[in-house]
Formats: sequence, structure tokens, C-alpha cells
Amino acid sequence: MPTSANVALTLGLSTRPIHLPLIDGAVKPVGIDLTCITEFPEPFTVVRHSRIMKGQLDGGEMSTSSFISSTERDRTLLALPVFPFRSFRHDSIFCHEHAGIRQPSDLKGKRVGVHRYNASTMAWVRGILSDEFGLQPRDIRWYTAGEEVFKVGKPGGVSIEVIPPPEDRDHLIEMAASGQLDAAIEPNDISRPGLARLYPDYIQVQSEYFRRTGIYPIIHTFCLQRRVAEAHPWVAESLLEAYRKAARLVPRYLDAKTRKTYDENKIMLDGGDPYACQLGTVERRTLEAFLNYLVADGALTRKPELESLFAAI
Repeated sequence: MPTSANVALTLGLSTRPIHLPLIDGAVKPVGIDLTCITEFPEPFTVVRHSRIMKGQLDGGEMSTSSFISSTERDRTLLALPVFPFRSFRHDSIFCHEHAGIRQPSDLKGKRVGVHRYNASTMAWVRGILSDEFGLQPRDIRWYTAGEEVFKVGKPGGVSIEVIPPPEDRDHLIEMAASGQLDAAIEPNDISRPGLARLYPDYIQVQSEYFRRTGIYPIIHTFCLQRRVAEAHPWVAESLLEAYRKAARLVPRYLDAKTRKTYDENKIMLDGGDPYACQLGTVERRTLEAFLNYLVADGALTRKPELESLFAAI
């Protein structure tokens, strides 16, 4: 239980709707004086993740793949069942109009750009292509916007090349749009002349995928420094309860863009809560699948027990 003096925590967060009630103070975690940092130098997501992993922040929103991979190295972070960024990933595959890609099997032998091979979205897409369509990573020629770090070495037989300068995300997208790459995988909508989604009917496709598999991909996870959880065992529960309150307030914080995404996810989840803060059946099935994908990708040397990744609450 909280002591008479509040614990000061500094978190690195995005401005996703579930965070906004915590950022503006509409929700205050019991026993915690919260400082929320939302501005970071470019590339801001990478910088935020790096500062959390280095212990420069008490916790915050992390790439799920980066967090899980880090647990083999130092075990300094624990997750809470809070998933600020979840999204189906069939809609993340964009193809050049002249590449001859009409279905997933057409990606075989094609040049596909990814901003980072080991990013969570990319791991999800590769896992889906393998599970759903039998397309293996070695069947595709991968192009990244920078050097990669592989936990157990680059996956055998997989072609991974770095794009020519400037080696950044914008240039990679331009290469896909101009036809220098046949396709690109991006978590955001990069549709433009010459570049369109492989699945224009992605709501129907992803709804069917969820009904059949029960998987709702987790891209980012809230993580807390283990030192904080061990020094103040009640903090994890306080933060989780605060996030559950914040999740109920999400509809108040939606703008036109985030409301469209929220409403689409509600449809695909058959009315389920896109921001559910829990480790329920869907979350467990989702994370078990993702752990398998990370092992296959070489981001993990072995599959950990799911419970070992989370703070005891």
C-alpha cells in the first residue's frame, strides 16, 4: 500500500488517447506523483524506447519486440498488462502498382522495404505471412533503413540489405512509391499515387482474422523499471488501476483521425475494447504467438514464460 509520502515517477509516453487522461491530470494514480514526458528528439520513438531501456526513465511506452528482446539481456524491465498501441497488421502491407502483387503469395521474391527488420509491426507481418500463407522470411528480399542488431545472428538464408543513402524511413517509402522497391510494410497509412494497400478491404479481412484466431496484435506495451516495482510493490497495481480509468475516458479524447481508428478497431473486435488493460484470453493468445515469431526471427534465443515478463499484481 502507498506510504504517507507519494512516490515520484517519470514516464516516457506518446500522446495516444489512453495516455491523455494521465498527461492532463484527469486521472491521477494513487500514491504517485506523475511526470509525463512526451517530447523526445527524432527519431522520437526510438529515443523514448532507448531511454526507458537505459533506466533514464522510470517506465513508459515501449516497443513490445524491443522490450521482450531486452529481457534476455538484463531483466531491468517488467510489463504491465497495458497495451497503448494495438493494431491488426494486414493493412500495413503496401504494394507498388506495377509490381504484380495481388495476393500475399505474390510477395515471393519481391523487394520489400521495412524501416527496421526487428520492429514489432514487421515481426507481426512476417508471422502472419508465415502462419496464414506459408510465406517464409527467406522467400522475400528485405530492405531496411538502417543496420540491424540480431540476438542470435541474422536469420539463416534471409536476404536483408540496407537501402542507399539517405538511410531513413522517408527515403524507403519514396523508393516503394517510385517502384525501386516492390512493396513496403508500414504501421501508418502511406497510400499515395503508385502505392496502395495489398488489402483495400482490410476491415473485412482483419475482422475475419480475429474471429478465426482470437489474435489482436500488440505493438507497444507499458513497461516499468524492475527497481521501482521491487522498491514499491503497490506501484504496479496503482498504475494499472489508473490506466483502466484512463481507458474508460478514451472516447472523450478522440479527434477525427483517432476516432476513425478507434471505431474501425471496435468493428474488427466485434465490439470489444481496443484499450482493454488486462491479460485475458485474447492477450495471452496474442503474446504467445508473438513470442514464437520473435524466436523464429532471431530476436530471442528461447521462448520465455509469459508470466515472467509481467509485474506481479
